Amino acid sequence: MRSLAAALLLFSAPRAAEALPFLHLFLQGEVDTLGRGGAEAFRDLDAETRRLERPALLADGEDVAITLFLDNELTLALRAGPWAGTRADDQRLGLTAAIPIGSPLAGVPVTLIAGIRRESGFTRLQSQKEGVLFSLEELREWAIVGFSTRLPYGLSLGGALEQSGAGPRWLAEVRYQPVDEGTLWLRHQQVGAGYRFRIPDGAAKKVFSPALSYPIELERRDVEVGGAYRLEQVWAQGGILTAAPFDFWVEVGTRPLDWVALRLGADRELDRYDDRILASGLGSIASVDLDVQNQRYFGGIDLLLGARDDLTLRYVYSRLESLSRATEIGTNAAQAFLHVDYDFGLLFRSGHRIEASQLAIGWSRRTLADVDFSVGAQYFRLSLPPGAYELTSDALSQALAAEAIDPTVAHLMGVTGSVDFPIGAFRLGAAMGQLLPLALDAPGSPAPSSSGSGSKTSSASWIDRLAKGLRNYGGGNRLMFQLTTRF
Repeated sequence: MRSLAAALLLFSAPRAAEALPFLHLFLQGEVDTLGRGGAEAFRDLDAETRRLERPALLADGEDVAITLFLDNELTLALRAGPWAGTRADDQRLGLTAAIPIGSPLAGVPVTLIAGIRRESGFTRLQSQKEGVLFSLEELREWAIVGFSTRLPYGLSLGGALEQSGAGPRWLAEVRYQPVDEGTLWLRHQQVGAGYRFRIPDGAAKKVFSPALSYPIELERRDVEVGGAYRLEQVWAQGGILTAAPFDFWVEVGTRPLDWVALRLGADRELDRYDDRILASGLGSIASVDLDVQNQRYFGGIDLLLGARDDLTLRYVYSRLESLSRATEIGTNAAQAFLHVDYDFGLLFRSGHRIEASQLAIGWSRRTLADVDFSVGAQYFRLSLPPGAYELTSDALSQALAAEAIDPTVAHLMGVTGSVDFPIGAFRLGAAMGQLLPLALDAPGSPAPSSSGSGSKTSSASWIDRLAKGLRNYGGGNRLMFQLTTRF
């Protein structure tokens, strides 16, 4: 459990566009798609438009559209054992509005857009023996205003200014539709985020250790070039970030029969951070390079079961990797930990990887009462291959510390559901997903007993293990709410 907990916290490390989206990678989708099994890696451009991330798509709106959304993820909450108190969670809250104001110029409709958003996250690694070992906090609040308009010759434009504590940023998008079936777009977005790792004083027991902090400040420009082409029986869409050639997404699909659709996709995202670790009273003690890469391959089958029922099957393979390197700055690290003014030439390296496979099934129904609902389930296999870290000294020409993380495999079951229904002039959507522990394969885990156990005993043992896992290892859930209205 120790290695799995460490991995979950490690890969709660910040991403460029979101807070601490560990579960967002494995309990995926928006309100309607999360309920169908929670393995929905395919892009939902309509949802991105409602969040004002693709403003040019709002150019053709004729009604005022307001959306309020809440997304809460509890990744991990250990309530028993040596790591009780360890926790990782984050929340997102937003309100957006699109307001058509007519056509100030003949044939050129204009839509005003506005929104506010708040993202927060908290991660804590705690040991009953040693206390809090480190914590990570993140808070972002910002407001956004802009416009969207449709021009002649198939052009649409959208732009917005975002104001936050880090200062103003802007978003611009141009879309060109030369034919009804095809669209090309160019989108520019300034991305910013701020995070702070904290390690309290005394966390290292064998040497004196002052309070440490690792502030991560990310500012970058993302330029996405993309396109989509859709016919009745086949379609494709995708994009690439020109400033980061390792970032891309692509999806293709075909409908060989009226009631069957086959879909395939892949994406890759790489984030790089270059910051410094600060020690209380000494300032910078080390420079840190951190790379986090997420790569996914996914496929799906959509089946129409009559006029009101859908059945979806999804498979997602994810590979999440983290590589870090920290280099001592002068003699600051030696002064901070050993109280000596000596340059040891310290170098820290670490590498970790998580691989996940998900197989999900979901069923949706549209009722005559205008109430839509869905239920789903997934099998989830989370694999932590061997990882390692080492601390070396150039001055002493030796490794001061080295340790390998044992391989671990966790088997989980996910259950999900969603409902969408009208409330007067509004429409409320709610969805939930919960991962349930089934088994953990790790060095030192007890082997299953094979001494004269019948089917009844075996069933009770499985239920007991599941119940104990739910009591001791909470989290693994995601809750979403969305309230929309048009007038």
